[in-house]
Amino acid sequence: MIAALPVSHHAVFPTEPILEYDTSSHSFRKDLISPAVIQKDGAVTIPLTPGLGIDVNREILKRYAC
Repeated sequence: MIAALPVSHHAVFPTEPILEYDTSSHSFRKDLISPAVIQKDGAVTIPLTPGLGIDVNREILKRYAC
């Protein structure tokens, strides 16, 4: 969704667009959606498929449910 937003200036020294990305090694991050969102060289690849462009693995949701 952030890829579809126009450049906006929400910080004192913004860069376009700003995406918070958790770099911890928890496997949940890669297993929850397909294709996984992976940061490489400061950028992420935007899926080209319809909708959000991802599939949610419901088995992973069940595994981590409280």
